[in-house]
Amino acid sequence: MGSFLGDHAITSRGTSFLQWIQATGLTCWNELLAFGIPTFLSGGSGTSRSSVIDLFLSTSPLLNPSMQIHSDLSLGSDHKMVNLTFTPYVSPPPPPTNHLRLLWNLSGLAQPDTLKIYIDTASGSLDNLTEQFSAFLSSSSPPPVDSLCSAFAQAIYDALDTAVGRRTPRTMQKYWFWSVDLQEAMDLRERSYQCWRHSSGLQKVICWMRHQDACHAVRLSVQHRRRETWKEFCNKLATQDFAKTTATMKRIKSHRQTSPVFVNPGGPQVAANKMADHLQQIFSGQFLPARRPPDQTVMISSPIAIDESCPFTHLSVESAILKLPTRKAPGVDHLRAEMLHPIVKQVSPVLCLLFQLCWQWAKGTIDPSLLISRNCVSAINSMRALQSLGVNHTGLSRLLSIRLYRQFIRPQFEYGLAISCFNIKQVAVLEKAQNTCLRMIFGGHSTSSTSVFRHLGNLPSMRERILTLGFKFVYRAFWLPDEALFTLLRPVLTNPAHQWFKLLANPIWLSLSNRQNADSKACKHAIRSFLNQGLSLQRSQQILLSACRPSLSVDPILWLPMTNYERSRFIRWRMGWLPGRPQPCSCGLHTTSRHHVIECTGAAIRLHLYSTVQPNPIDYVLNMLPLKKLKNNKNNAFWIFTWPILCRIMLDIEQICLPGVDLADHAATDRGQLFLNWLPK
Repeated sequence: MGSFLGDHAITSRGTSFLQWIQATGLTCWNELLAFGIPTFLSGGSGTSRSSVIDLFLSTSPLLNPSMQIHSDLSLGSDHKMVNLTFTPYVSPPPPPTNHLRLLWNLSGLAQPDTLKIYIDTASGSLDNLTEQFSAFLSSSSPPPVDSLCSAFAQAIYDALDTAVGRRTPRTMQKYWFWSVDLQEAMDLRERSYQCWRHSSGLQKVICWMRHQDACHAVRLSVQHRRRETWKEFCNKLATQDFAKTTATMKRIKSHRQTSPVFVNPGGPQVAANKMADHLQQIFSGQFLPARRPPDQTVMISSPIAIDESCPFTHLSVESAILKLPTRKAPGVDHLRAEMLHPIVKQVSPVLCLLFQLCWQWAKGTIDPSLLISRNCVSAINSMRALQSLGVNHTGLSRLLSIRLYRQFIRPQFEYGLAISCFNIKQVAVLEKAQNTCLRMIFGGHSTSSTSVFRHLGNLPSMRERILTLGFKFVYRAFWLPDEALFTLLRPVLTNPAHQWFKLLANPIWLSLSNRQNADSKACKHAIRSFLNQGLSLQRSQQILLSACRPSLSVDPILWLPMTNYERSRFIRWRMGWLPGRPQPCSCGLHTTSRHHVIECTGAAIRLHLYSTVQPNPIDYVLNMLPLKKLKNNKNNAFWIFTWPILCRIMLDIEQICLPGVDLADHAATDRGQLFLNWLPK
């Protein structure tokens, strides 16, 4: 901008920007606090360039402003770090808390004096709530259930604050990435930059070359550290306890979730006012058509009378509270069993009234279409978040990705499925959504089949999950305690058209010979028989699936020790991606089909098998892989001979299907040595 900032460089872009600043009345603090001090310094291309590029602008004056430009710091950029400090006219808002859970010092409740304070404080608040809840029982209008629940939780919060006080969460260490080598490389880069800044003549060129070498060393160190930490992270997730793995993924996923907000350069108050004006304009009615249909009056039915059919009493609620397990994570209300047990006598009347209000106005129904739509959208969005965390074909292992899918994604699909009935189209929507999530794991295109991959990971279809969950719900309904809610409701359900009787028509439930006395072993056998029947039907209709194992288990090629390239070839072979689309074979006789590449590589002869072995020599050997760690070495001789040959055959098949790719380096490493080392000695 020339003389405006004390800069020697003048460009058309800077002139236009200066005219805009002057036209809008903005204040440029570089002119007032750092006139003539460049914020951009570059020594590349044999010339030294400097300019004032990084600017601080404001619409109003600042109190006690000061600016500092760190010209002696490299930081891996030609743009220098600039600090602008000032005293705000109003106190800044408190920083938002990163911890979503309210915590209290519950160990203090072990002290008799503290416990007495907690009980006395909670008793006064809960007695007032009892009077409020009782007034709604005789009201003819629906009660504000959400507000009543919030008031109940707030009463316990206040009692805990008075008795034991809140606890701040532990801070996490955030310096896991930095290492001594990185720090040494950074220090060398900064020293070489300062040497270049303060040198002159020919020495300046030498120092600049040293600085460029130091910058390159820093970039290499950062890339090496990133690869190293990522590999450590993946190995830790794959080897540690799966409960810790799920907790880690859940924490990372929650930190990456952002909520959309409406902002304005004028500040939050201006943004709130603009949004209020916009909503007022939208809902003012000016956009409604001139001729509208008559308003429909919503009829609010009268509440159900509290009679003998209501299953909630003080004693049943108190008994349920005392059975709550301790040391469990709370829900959205931040309440734990340790908070309710000391005041169970005071809490049970309030909760009993609240449950009776809900019983009076219970009008809830389940819309299967809306339920499926909600589940699919939620699951796919969560799967995209996990995909960015490494749950994909280039990140974590396939087996760990499948386990994370089971833990995080499939429960979102299964929400409400056990108590609902669906038609064929609705089940197809669920199947399509699950296939979309599975393709994110193994990297398939939008129409690739997922049946083989589901079988490799022992993942049932959504239809099978719906019937399995419905069967478990029906079975458990007959074994619930006498004071359980559904046990109290079941005698009331006498209408044959009720949803309960539709659930009783579950085919797995009907397959049980002795339903009333069936134990858990019989139920597991019924579920497994149902899944085996479905697998047999699919194997008779799909060629690739018929070549896989005929049993329900995780395929060993997902977890046996082998290199990533070896595992990739076996998975692609199972899924039909190897050989893939037919193309001219290197032998010049046929195209690359599964049958031809087996003949072309001489797989049967090299493996000492008959060419007529079913389903084919390669899948025959893969189906013989052990399903668990071997305890003796009686089969070692077979695998020591067969496994290296099989790995070499798969490498030859890949070379035939990818003639333009050089796989010579793989021949020395992909010999199946990891699997041979895993065998018992």
